[in-house]
Amino acid sequence: MRFYKIVLLSVIAIFGAQSLVAQIGGSQRSQQRGYGVGQGSNISYEAEKPDAGERAQENANLYAEELGIDAFKKEVLKNYLKDYYIQKFDVTYSTTLESIEKRKLLDAAKVKFEKQMAPVFSEENVSQILAFEDIGAEKIKKEKKKRKKKNKKKRKG
Repeated sequence: MRFYKIVLLSVIAIFGAQSLVAQIGGSQRSQQRGYGVGQGSNISYEAEKPDAGERAQENANLYAEELGIDAFKKEVLKNYLKDYYIQKFDVTYSTTLESIEKRKLLDAAKVKFEKQMAPVFSEENVSQILAFEDIGAEKIKKEKKKRKKKNKKKRKG
């Protein structure tokens, strides 16, 4: 009887140890696959900076259409926008700057952008471009679509 108890306890100890090793090994394997939380899952998810040239091209086209700017001024605006966006994106996506510092740098970039545009564009155009930058191009596109829909309804009706 005593022999059976020793054998039974030994079997339980062996299966318990195997189960424990399997759990530890399983969690290590899952971390390697990216399932677990641990050393294997220290992945950084940083937002990718938008392309300043592409954004400048899109917005220059949109602003030129909205403001009735000629082709030369549109190209000048595109270059100014590109420089402004490069500064803006560098500051915005910086991980070393505090939010107060970012705000100061963004304000300085906006002032520089405004001063660049002053000799080429009228005061009204400069203020409209800055307003467009403040509200964002997406809202302008949405408003433009609404206007087109209203115009289509007026033509049909």
